[in-house]
Amino acid sequence: MYSNNDFYQHQFDGDIIDEVQMSRKDTIKQITMATRDTIKAAKENSKAAPTAVEDAIDAIPMAGKDNINALSTSAKDITMAAPTAVDANPVEVDANVFSSLGGSIAPIVPSDKDSLDYNITGLKKVIIFNNTTFKPGLLLTERKGGVEDEKSIKTTFNSLQWNVETHRDLNAREIRHVMQNLQTSPETEKLAALAIFILSHGKNNKIVFAKDSKYRVDKVVMSALTADNCPQLAGKPKLVIVHACNRKRKDTGVEVIVMDPNTNQGSGNTYTIPKFADFLILRSSFWKHYSYRCPRTGSWLVQALCNTIKQSTEDNLSLMTAVLKTSRSVALDKEVRMDEPTHRLHQTKQMPLLFST
Repeated sequence: MYSNNDFYQHQFDGDIIDEVQMSRKDTIKQITMATRDTIKAAKENSKAAPTAVEDAIDAIPMAGKDNINALSTSAKDITMAAPTAVDANPVEVDANVFSSLGGSIAPIVPSDKDSLDYNITGLKKVIIFNNTTFKPGLLLTERKGGVEDEKSIKTTFNSLQWNVETHRDLNAREIRHVMQNLQTSPETEKLAALAIFILSHGKNNKIVFAKDSKYRVDKVVMSALTADNCPQLAGKPKLVIVHACNRKRKDTGVEVIVMDPNTNQGSGNTYTIPKFADFLILRSSFWKHYSYRCPRTGSWLVQALCNTIKQSTEDNLSLMTAVLKTSRSVALDKEVRMDEPTHRLHQTKQMPLLFST
């Protein structure tokens, strides 16, 4: 347990201040370019009223000045914001109590805090977003074979007693509507687990295509399922499986030779692995979220990982299990506490992000 006197930093000390300074430079650059563009447009447009042009040119520096002042204030606030970190130590209470965050009813979860397994007894559901054809303006080819994937998902999960809901060739607005209905449906609270398959063309790790336009998986799908936006699914497993090209790069692979255990030399047996095989990547926090560290005791992630690895050698845990326990420890056992309860960082959490290849 950290004391309230511990000065706790969450990447403020260099990273965020540098980010603010860069933002100020970018803002000044944008103001200069915008001023140039406005003057150029005014000269080219002979019909423009002189006073209107002058007003437009004057407005740009003023707006820029406001932006810079706002950034300066943010930098000052960030430098002064020094939260203390404490171990989360929840008190055992009855369910349906008022949450300390926002005064709303705390959601009931099916598994104990220290449980390593989910309780998925009950109704389970699969939602498939299968986009195979697209509007001509997107210049995307038909996804032949997508229907076969859809059939396989249905057959597999129906055999496991999961309900399967299929949506074919929806536009972005319709996909958002499905997610909104999921949030408000009385059936959602009865679910023990949810799986969402997104089958489409993609642009990068976050962006995929609907029938008419692109959308972000993290904003449209994942954000709709978070514990605050969909408390009915809090503490329940939510699988998001995306099949979509990220870019146009190809992986030609690398041929490897199997080692002979008797000679420690190549055995002659070969096979090919992808270039990015065998990576286990653990990021300290979810996309665009703060990571925390204390000058006295170190960062939450690194300290939790080292402690878990020490325990894993005694308990004979696999590396993957140790990493999962690390992520769980950071997520559930740590919390930021501020001396001022109304501070925007008070009682904030950290959720590590895991990738494996």
